[in-house]
Amino acid sequence: MALGDGIRRNVATVSAQERTLLRDAFVAIDAAPYVFSDGVSFWDKQEQVHKDAHLAGQDVHVGPAFLPWHRVICDKLEALLRQFDARLSLHYWDWTTDPRASPDGQGGTVNLMDPNFMGDDGSAGINRVAADGGGDIGPPFQNFESSEDDEIGNGHTHAWRNVVAGPPVFGPTSMQSDHSIITAGDALPTVSQYHAMDTKLKIAHAYAHSDYIQGSIGHPHFSFHDPFVFLLHSNVDRLWATWQRAPGRSWRVDPNQTYGIDGSAPSILADLEPWAGGTHLVPWAPPENQQTSITSKSASVVAPPIYDTDTIGLVATTSDKWSQVAQILFGITNDGSGVVLGPSGPQPVGPWGPLVANASHLAPAHQDALLGIAINELASMANTTELREQGLRAGTRMLTGAVKQLQKLHG
Repeated sequence: MALGDGIRRNVATVSAQERTLLRDAFVAIDAAPYVFSDGVSFWDKQEQVHKDAHLAGQDVHVGPAFLPWHRVICDKLEALLRQFDARLSLHYWDWTTDPRASPDGQGGTVNLMDPNFMGDDGSAGINRVAADGGGDIGPPFQNFESSEDDEIGNGHTHAWRNVVAGPPVFGPTSMQSDHSIITAGDALPTVSQYHAMDTKLKIAHAYAHSDYIQGSIGHPHFSFHDPFVFLLHSNVDRLWATWQRAPGRSWRVDPNQTYGIDGSAPSILADLEPWAGGTHLVPWAPPENQQTSITSKSASVVAPPIYDTDTIGLVATTSDKWSQVAQILFGITNDGSGVVLGPSGPQPVGPWGPLVANASHLAPAHQDALLGIAINELASMANTTELREQGLRAGTRMLTGAVKQLQKLHG
């Protein structure tokens, strides 16, 4: 496991060094110099973003845009953390485990909720509000305020938790297994599969927030005051990404197919706020003007990040060949760097590289031709006949289409 390889992992299994870096990054982005032009820190902006979505009428919790909207906020927070240390990734908490005794992958356990990482679970009773139980998360996040007392007068001026004793409880309305979420709709018509998975995932998500961690995270309007919420939502996104990458279901990464019957829902078709600039929240408004019109169907939203539980099913033959093919794929699809999984572990690749140094400036037909070739190369390295044949068909279709476009262009 290499720090800086871009893969999001079970945070209990990464090195203590990496957890410390992640903790320090969360603390750092709550103060100067990590502030926007309105004087709001990168961290405090996350709660503004979450609340702003509600004010903008974004159906970010119960509607079908729940998963894509939260993917965007996680991706953007990860980018902010990387301003502190470019090697960081937004790792996830496996919510089927007790965060105070989460398996470390080496036969031991890790307490994710102590001053060395994510603060207290509430049992220490720091600044306790007696009526609510629990307590502030305390060090290292003792300065992470909450707007709860100002808004609803519950006495909580700082982020707090009241985690239930013991591990999560599994049941129809509580925690769900990864397998049950990912396969929830597999027996249904393809147009109904996203809705079934999304419904099952939301049950576990709601339980983790409101019935298990509790405290600030238990209140949807205040949950993003607690940094642990991002480890929780990275896990939400991991499960969606795993569903998307299920073998034999490549349509799940197609923006026009993945949402099925929910694909025409207003929240799926609408610009995602505040990033589209419609709510005028800084920095997606003057003077930064960082607004981008993205919807749940935008390619950058549908494309899943890479997690340690991904099963890509590819085997590289040589590192040079792997790197070159990956540069073509990641350069065209993301116009940037990425990570692929080779036989010796994750392989970070740069944006394009010398093989196709100016490919980002090529006409779409030329890019499609390169992409078709790259897909065929990757397909030839697949470790199952099914994946190999599917990849070859997809690459050939893209390459054939590109050739036809070029013939029209050049007569």
